[in-house]
Amino acid sequence: MLRVAFIVSLLLAFSAFALRGPLEALVLYLWLAYFRPETWAWTPFFRTVPLSSVAGVYLLLRVGLSTTRFRFDLRTFLLICFLSLALISGLNSRWFDRSTGMFMDVSKAFLVTYLLALLTDSASKLRIVLQTIALSLGFESAKQAWVQLLTSPGSQNDNPIVFLGDNNGV
Repeated sequence: MLRVAFIVSLLLAFSAFALRGPLEALVLYLWLAYFRPETWAWTPFFRTVPLSSVAGVYLLLRVGLSTTRFRFDLRTFLLICFLSLALISGLNSRWFDRSTGMFMDVSKAFLVTYLLALLTDSASKLRIVLQTIALSLGFESAKQAWVQLLTSPGSQNDNPIVFLGDNNGV
């Protein structure tokens, strides 16, 4: 029950913070994407609600309704070239039905990357974004390390999240 209270309090705090502007909505999305609170709370509610999708839609609406000017420069052009290459190679593939889902994942990553480049236009905003990512991943790693230290010290850390384990997926 304490986990659920902790997750709900963090979710409420970040959601209230996200009402301030598009950068804060990006921070909410990144926190949900990297922290993955649905894996922490052991209630079926968090597994049924797609929190990242809701935050992503809110991020798109917040950016669309804000005064943020969309930017098209060399970085954006290279992102569009990469997305176009993924689309062309998927359309010309023998396994078109399998590549459609992959293209949707690539297009989501493209959209988030573009919004990251668009909204982090100063060093302080970049620090906020990087701190959100680092603290979200660091909290997950620290939790896993303490559990490992208390339950079975000295043994291998076989984490289901591959890059947080001992063997790094090798």
